[in-house]
Amino acid sequence: MTTLSKSAKAQAKIAVSNVLDSFLPGFNANKINKQKKVHKKNSVQLISENLKKRVELNEFDSQKLKKQRKLKEKKEIKKRKNDEKWLEKQAKSEILKQHKEKGTLTPKEQKVLNKKIIANRKRLEEWDLDEDIQEELNDVQQEILQATDIKLVESRKRKQNKKKTQFTTSTDGTQNTGTHGKRYTGLTPGLAPVGLSDDESSDNGF
Repeated sequence: MTTLSKSAKAQAKIAVSNVLDSFLPGFNANKINKQKKVHKKNSVQLISENLKKRVELNEFDSQKLKKQRKLKEKKEIKKRKNDEKWLEKQAKSEILKQHKEKGTLTPKEQKVLNKKIIANRKRLEEWDLDEDIQEELNDVQQEILQATDIKLVESRKRKQNKKKTQFTTSTDGTQNTGTHGKRYTGLTPGLAPVGLSDDESSDNGF
């Protein structure tokens, strides 16, 4: 059985379609309409999904923009309040200064001025305290370094003295051995080594 080519298959489909259309009028038209409807439905669905995604993205971007705008507004409000407080503080300080110079301070202004003086004095004392602490730390550090240096020097001196003592002891031992004659290591005094008679040992000074 031979295999049909693609063109033969296409011609066969067209022939069958024509036969069905001749017996069933509108068969091909209905088929085409169904295909169009399916295609149209798919297109509409894709458009709908794309629109939905676009709306979601727009909502997300909108919320993000709102948050950023709120944060920016909060920062601006905070900065404005801080600036106003600073200006108000400077204005009050200037008024107190002028009234003090003129000698027209009210009791309330005098209390405020006294509080400012006390606060400034405490701040200065804290700065002085920090400097004193730093100086004390520096002094302690220097003392530690000096003590460490002294200990190192003493340790070196002790090592040198120990070496000298060991050297002197070993020298004295050698001299003493030479004056008393020849000695045999590991033997009890008065006993002759192996291979020597008592006479030979006595001749050698034992």
